[in-house]
Amino acid sequence: MKVGISHIMILILIAVFAVYPIGKAIGQDAVFSNINLDDTYLNPANSFNAFTTESLASFDLQFRDQWSAITNNNTYATIKLQGDVNIYKTDSDSWNGGLVFLSDRSNEGFLKQTSVRFIMAYTRRLTGRSFRNEGSHFLSAGFSFGLAQTNIDYGALWFGRQYDTNLLTINTTLETGEIFNTDPVSYNDMNFGLKWLYFLDDESIFTAALGVDHLNGPSISNINQAIALDKRFTLQLSASLSIDESLSHEPHFTFINQGPFIQLVPGYKLSLGLDNLESDFAISLGLATRVVNSINGILMDAAIINIGLSGRNWNMNFNFDLTTSDIKNFANGNGAIELTLGYMILKK
Repeated sequence: MKVGISHIMILILIAVFAVYPIGKAIGQDAVFSNINLDDTYLNPANSFNAFTTESLASFDLQFRDQWSAITNNNTYATIKLQGDVNIYKTDSDSWNGGLVFLSDRSNEGFLKQTSVRFIMAYTRRLTGRSFRNEGSHFLSAGFSFGLAQTNIDYGALWFGRQYDTNLLTINTTLETGEIFNTDPVSYNDMNFGLKWLYFLDDESIFTAALGVDHLNGPSISNINQAIALDKRFTLQLSASLSIDESLSHEPHFTFINQGPFIQLVPGYKLSLGLDNLESDFAISLGLATRVVNSINGILMDAAIINIGLSGRNWNMNFNFDLTTSDIKNFANGNGAIELTLGYMILKK
């Protein structure tokens, strides 16, 4: 079987990520560079803490675009919409409900994955008084149930039989000679997570979170049950610390493991508050690096730059991946870009 040269890179990437380094085919989740401890896509227990914030509800829209230079601007794009609402709270515990919608689209729409997750999270105050967070420990547990569908558009590819040797051009109206199963694949998905939060005081906050996705090992193929989503383990560690009245910093670390794939993302963020009587405005600058395993061993895949702006009930973050792996030779030095917009409904 021959395919168009513009699609060879796609098939190589699919083959590498599907079979390395074990003998069965597997699938891998979409990955974002802007990683935070309010992301219920990574961990359903990452719902906001109703005891320590003024939020009644929060909403985030995240968009990622990458590898446009490789495929003549037919980009690999991922969109995530997240909503999180507090539905019950007492002096000692609270419940949040939420939803995550994800759309992941490969080159020219050849491979599309769409999913929606319904989230429920419970938070318990372990120590500390209800009117003071200083010295308080909180533990959250979250569960999500998802519905997903995967579509493959073979019309986005062309094959050797469709190359007109007389006109030296591609004629997609010709028969491919190939037989494909083009039915979409639907599956359900179950995920669980825990999150610990400790307020040493109002300006020193420590967080640790562990999420486990795809507990039921859903198959993403309608012809081969061995093509499945491996369990994804996500560990997040963070400390938010004050330097002075207007300056704070946050070292953070994320570890993600899914089947044979791992990534480590250590990072550091510095935030400057510009508060006034009308609004709480802050600007932040963050640097991180993503380390992954590959067929060539452990390597640094990208350096990540983050610029953030925030107010009392909104935030905006821009991420840029500076590619450092060998794929930079095909991407003309272009990395991935991400934009995140967030909005909160606050208590009156």
